[in-house]
Amino acid sequence: MTITGAIFDCDGTIVDSMSMWWSVFPELLAAHGRAYDKQVAAALKRCEAMSLPDEIRSLKEELSIAASEEELFCDLTHRIRKAYSTTIQPWPRSKAFLQQLADANIPMIIATSTSAAEVRLCLERLDMMQYFIDIISAEEKDFNKQEPDIYLYALEKLETNRASTWVFEDAPFGLMTAAASGFPTVCVHNDHDARNLDAMLPYSTLLTHIFEDLSLATIQNLPDPTAAPAEKPIE
Repeated sequence: MTITGAIFDCDGTIVDSMSMWWSVFPELLAAHGRAYDKQVAAALKRCEAMSLPDEIRSLKEELSIAASEEELFCDLTHRIRKAYSTTIQPWPRSKAFLQQLADANIPMIIATSTSAAEVRLCLERLDMMQYFIDIISAEEKDFNKQEPDIYLYALEKLETNRASTWVFEDAPFGLMTAAASGFPTVCVHNDHDARNLDAMLPYSTLLTHIFEDLSLATIQNLPDPTAAPAEKPIE
């Protein structure tokens, strides 16, 4: 198959940060008087595809948090900036794969639910920002990854063809949205983030275990399902 552009999620896709996200919201809510329970778990799951301001707004309303949205957002930002600036690391093979795409002059962009400033901080510290032309955050235009707008906006920035612009995601909702919108997709799976692989495979053109088994050639050598079958030679 052809690849002329690439749209990457960040958290859990090119960096190993989802364990931070699984803990940061319960810690935030506990600091503001709301202990973790089944209701909190369900609320967090429903909010995952949202931008951070929308997620804060939804959690405050649903869980009756007394603190203001601004206070909660500032506290959350402080916590994630600390992790992004000190402890978060890339997947061991993600930079090598990004370098392959860069060497082939394939433009890349980030599409994330996280604030662009925090993602940029992380990627610059890890010397990975060099691979991307921009960071599109769900905050930018009130995007939600359960809707295709963030991927279509990233596509406009890349100025590439949708059918040959690949979306790399680790979350079921992202893969589902991108695949339904006509993008080829790569499911970036790992062993410790508890993602439901069975729920993601139907929406994945390719599956990789955190880039350990993926190369540019893997994508390019994949048969194009839209190509017309070769005609049999006349005997």
